[in-house]
Amino acid sequence: MNFLEKYKKDFEEYDSMDNDFIDDDKIWAQLDKWENPSKADVRSVLRKAEQKIRLEPEETAILIQNKDKDTIEEMYALANKLKREIYGDRIVFFAPLYISDKCANDCVYCGFRSSNHNMDRKTLSLDEIEKEVKIMIDEGQKRTVLVYGESPETNIDYMCETVKKVYSVKSKHGEIRRANINCAPLSREELAKFKKVGIGTFQVFQETYHHATYRKLHPQNTIKGNYRWRLYA
Repeated sequence: MNFLEKYKKDFEEYDSMDNDFIDDDKIWAQLDKWENPSKADVRSVLRKAEQKIRLEPEETAILIQNKDKDTIEEMYALANKLKREIYGDRIVFFAPLYISDKCANDCVYCGFRSSNHNMDRKTLSLDEIEKEVKIMIDEGQKRTVLVYGESPETNIDYMCETVKKVYSVKSKHGEIRRANINCAPLSREELAKFKKVGIGTFQVFQETYHHATYRKLHPQNTIKGNYRWRLYA
């Protein structure tokens, strides 16, 4: 099967939609409307945020466009207050482990892009992963994020095997308690396989939500070139 055909049905489902939920014109209109919000406008939004109530797009635009030094400091102070109330003083670190830099996409900004022939590419074997994980554990790491390029070599079955290998590694210094995943969007069936092997957080990066910029950075003849497939992951 051609790699681009892998998610053909999913692509067709999203492409059949009239619009997605990112309205560029509406976003710009709100930013233009609130180009110079007053202190009263900003403080009204901050009072709502302090109650941990979700902000509307218009209210978010007010905070983004705020240029007043006094209320900017109030924003920082409130953000710090809410952070401590929700998370406390705890900071969680995780160590990234790049499993493969082979990728079928050709994103303009990425060194791993398929058109970059000036690098030696590598997909780790399970034995190599075990060695890397042992080093991480001996350095005191308890959490990791496994990073994969989008390639036929790194399909869901291979990725699940890498997760199981990570969890299997034990040392006198401990073990990896949580393996997070950073990879491309997956089908529901593939995500179910990830759930079965006990992954932590599943991350999908979308470098920009601006439609025109996204098209410019991600060639349309690639999987990542499908904006909605990424958006609705």
